[in-house]
Amino acid sequence: MGASMGKTISETMFDRIAASEELPTIPGVALDVLAMAKRANVSLPDIADVVGRDPALAAKILRLANSSFFGVSAKTGTVTQALVRLGLRASLSVVLGFSILPKLARAGRQSTDMRLIWNMSLLSSVSAKVIEERTRGRFMEEAFTGALLQDLGMLAMVAAAPEHYVDVLKTVERDSAAEVHEVEEVMLGVNHMEIGVYLLGMWNVPDQIVGPIGGHHRPDTVRPSGYDDYRLARVLQASDAVSRLICYGPTHANVLRCVRLFADYFCWPPTFVVSFVRDLTPSIRQVAQLLSIEVSDDLMERLDRVTSLNSEDSDVWKEALRLTGAEATAGPDAETLQ
Repeated sequence: MGASMGKTISETMFDRIAASEELPTIPGVALDVLAMAKRANVSLPDIADVVGRDPALAAKILRLANSSFFGVSAKTGTVTQALVRLGLRASLSVVLGFSILPKLARAGRQSTDMRLIWNMSLLSSVSAKVIEERTRGRFMEEAFTGALLQDLGMLAMVAAAPEHYVDVLKTVERDSAAEVHEVEEVMLGVNHMEIGVYLLGMWNVPDQIVGPIGGHHRPDTVRPSGYDDYRLARVLQASDAVSRLICYGPTHANVLRCVRLFADYFCWPPTFVVSFVRDLTPSIRQVAQLLSIEVSDDLMERLDRVTSLNSEDSDVWKEALRLTGAEATAGPDAETLQ
């Protein structure tokens, strides 16, 4: 695909996305909550009143508050109590994530390409939550929601220009060492991070989520915004590597990408990565039950194939160990545990 064609697609992509009727959208209640959060004097009881207008959303938040998914143990009986327990920042993330998740799941049933992106989004969200839980344990809700939405731009481009985006997906599938955002830039002149930021900005999504999403393949670009945003972008990038490892298969490039990011960002050796991926299965089943969403058999089969690999016997994992020089068995570094 020539540069002039890429430039033409780039110039029209945003217009096509804005006009698309197939994209998942944020329900009105969530939009109202996000708008309220911009006010300096907003209170959690006020937000709870708005959430109460959506019984399905309110029920999900109550189920969350009475579950162990985000480490909550004590029981609560009202949405207000649930949101107060979470705090404003986490509450915004939960409302946003829980509102749009069913719509992303429905979008994933529209085509094979959208199903792939939906599966990766679900895997990324659970992976990011578990990473944050096992390291600092401070922003699990933001990690879950940020990872859930980090590939929203991919869904948008599939919906708006499927005839062009299919070439991106084929290239990434054919060359597992290729980085999807770089392929997008070459073929389309724009990447899914830029599209995602565009959409989330239209919806008034908080900056603490939009910033890391906009740099989740290039975390250094988020560093000037502060350490928390920078670190969340690294969590999102690592979770994306996990989802690619599972959805595209454990090729040498996919395994090595995953192992290197976990080593560089969290000081986890490959043996930790193996057990981490294996532990995702119960977490995915838990979130599916909690939020009443279906998880495809295809996704679980792919997950099973990866988790069945033994790091001691598999040539793929042995190669990752060799290339990273990873004989260390140390766990997460002290900084990530703070």
